[in-house]
Amino acid sequence: MILGNIFHKSGCITQSVELNKLIHNLQIPRLADWSFLITKGRDEGVNQILVSINEHLDRIAESHLVNADLHFLVEGSEIHRFWNTLDNLGIKDQHIEDDNIFYPSIDDQKSNLIQLFPGDFIVYWPGEIHIAGIGNTQAKKIIYKIKV
Repeated sequence: MILGNIFHKSGCITQSVELNKLIHNLQIPRLADWSFLITKGRDEGVNQILVSINEHLDRIAESHLVNADLHFLVEGSEIHRFWNTLDNLGIKDQHIEDDNIFYPSIDDQKSNLIQLFPGDFIVYWPGEIHIAGIGNTQAKKIIYKIKV
């Protein structure tokens, strides 16, 4: 996992050229640019998803086999839950074609809570179990799926 902010991103260097380029170019879009981002093309190997959250979400833990997830918070705040260990986390459901693995209710005590604010970004590598947007969330963010 990488945690950073667009004003302090110079230390976030990875082995993925695509991910490095993406982190280097992150900037908070103006409201007028938000709809433009929906149609903006991305480089091959990077999928961009825009998310607006205005509700209480009951999410389940997930990980990915091939793609890294980069969550970039544009507006509001959001809490993520991240697990450092993969011990005894039985798989609930696999969607290999969508690169998603979902897990049953797992012990929250073994996890870390991370709160993101505008300009913050977090990268989850393939295999890292996480839940994004938990609790009472009002946020706008961009999620990038990067094949690594």
